[in-house]
Amino acid sequence: PHPTLGYKTFKRERLIANDFLQIRKVIEHVYEKVMNGGSEAGSGAGTPTGERSHGGETGRQDREESNSLAEERVELLCNDTTLDPNMDLRTVKSFIWKSGSDLVLHYRPLR
Repeated sequence: PHPTLGYKTFKRERLIANDFLQIRKVIEHVYEKVMNGGSEAGSGAGTPTGERSHGGETGRQDREESNSLAEERVELLCNDTTLDPNMDLRTVKSFIWKSGSDLVLHYRPLR
């Protein structure tokens, strides 16, 4: 979490990812895994009935809705700069992080 939120962090989450990964996917990861999908039960269920959708048109629509929901609920920051979901990690590291060390991102819940 972003330091201004005042949350105590007991451990630092670490994500190993390809430099071409879009920030949108990192936001989705933070929302689903770190923030438990916005619910206390976690994100283990794929649908309200607990079934996972398998491929097809409905599967893609579900993923797009999940992406937009995650983007509405979480923002990622690097060096106190809000990141555009369309950027990739390499762009962030080159133009915002500007360091050879591991990229450090913070998240901030929006709602």
